[in-house]
This record gives sequence, structure tokens and C-alpha cells, in this order.
Amino acid sequence: VQGHRQRPGVPGISYEVDGLYAAVAKATTLRMVLALAASNKWKMYQLDICSAYLHGELNEEIYVQPPPGRHNDSSKCLRLFRSLYGLRQAAAQWQSTYVNVMRQENWVQSQADPCLFTRFDGDKVAFQVLYVDDITLTGNYASYLTALKGKLKTSFNTKDLGKLSHFVGMSV
Repeated sequence: VQGHRQRPGVPGISYEVDGLYAAVAKATTLRMVLALAASNKWKMYQLDICSAYLHGELNEEIYVQPPPGRHNDSSKCLRLFRSLYGLRQAAAQWQSTYVNVMRQENWVQSQADPCLFTRFDGDKVAFQVLYVDDITLTGNYASYLTALKGKLKTSFNTKDLGKLSHFVGMSV
């Protein structure tokens, strides 16, 4: 998809330039979660969402030209129902989809960093940091983390990378 060629104002297409932004975890947030895990001797886990942008659901109608060799009729176009890599709003749609799944699972999104999610229940606590399609999990209540891994596996194509060793170019 050639997102750089997307243009507003095509009849029948609602194209908003708002909603193109997707946050990434702040370095201070990641350091804070790493420090909490180290000081409390919590295990840290790492997940990868395979082809994350393909999970984003579009809020507007988007049409694309068929790929070369697919159709020869230049009057034909294809309507997208899901986000694709290269779309301007792909990152924002993926993040919106992820946030909705987390809310359904009672995870709370931080107001200070939209890529930090927490879950508290008395003295039980769990944290997750989302960096595009990479997730770091930690906390003192293993069942929260296990339940989250299961939910992510059923909602998205997820690869469990085991214990955290590297994250965003950092050795842990």
C-alpha cells in the first residue's frame, strides 16, 4: 500500500489526518518498570506480536489499486477492511486495537505514558510496556501474566520469547 499517495477528499471516502499518531513507550517508563522488577526480584517476560499492523481495524473506507498482475481493468479498485503496512494510519489503528483488548481484560492504560498498562488487585500488581509490537511483562502475580499471554495468543498472532533478555536494543 502506498500510504504516501493517500489523499483526502475522494468522494465516498472519509479520510481523517487525525489518528495517524501512535505512541511508543518512553525510555523513562521502561527504566522505571525494569527498576521495579529488579528491586522486587520479579521475573520479566517478553512477547512479540507478529504482523501487528495487520490486526488494526479501519474506521474509514479506504480503497487501493490492485497490485500489478491482479487486475488489468484500471477502473477497478479494492476496499480495505483491515490495516496494512504502508497505510498512514496503520500504527494508530494497531495501537487502538491493542488498547481495546487491554481494556476488556481490565488492564489500565497510564495517562502519563499510553504504552504502559497496569493491573492492581490489593497487593497483586502487574505491568506491561508496549513498544510498537514488542511487549514486556512483569509483576508479582503470575496468574495475571499467564492470563494476558493467553488472551494475546487468542487475539493476535503472538510469539512468546520467554524471559526478557533484550528489549528495544537494550540488554537486560
